[in-house]
Amino acid sequence: MRALKGGTRVAFYIFFSSHIIITLVCDLQAILKPFYPQFLQDLVTNYAALVIDPHMSEPFELWFQSLVFFEFIFQMPYFFVAVQMFGDKDRIAYPRWFQMISIVYGSHTATTVIPLLTIILFREEAVAPLEFRLLVFLIYLPYFAFPAWLACISAIDQHVDSVTKVKFQ
Repeated sequence: MRALKGGTRVAFYIFFSSHIIITLVCDLQAILKPFYPQFLQDLVTNYAALVIDPHMSEPFELWFQSLVFFEFIFQMPYFFVAVQMFGDKDRIAYPRWFQMISIVYGSHTATTVIPLLTIILFREEAVAPLEFRLLVFLIYLPYFAFPAWLACISAIDQHVDSVTKVKFQ
């Protein structure tokens, strides 16, 4: 896969760098809250109360906790690899294995975020007014858009295949 360049590379670099921080500071509290210092617990509680985020409000639903668990186990290692790959502005191409795991990561993550977005907008027992639901929707939207975009970029690009064929002929 050809290396991303310019603003696209920087956008993915920032996305994955910030995602590491958000996962460690916020998301993991859905499953490990007692292990967090009080000020970080308060940060997430205040955020959830301020924007009326149905997913980050206690009590955390079991299905959401399972998604967070797999975010930590499956996605978190990928975040660090992605930061390394997208942080190299001189790279010409990404290895085939990175292209393959990018397709898996992107398609898996995009499909797990769709139910989150749907619940934010359409849950019948939603207590938040529409303006707040739209705000939370916009907060979550990049966590669908970037993975889906990466899956598409990775699936379409055939650059590594042609380079590999030339190398081994």
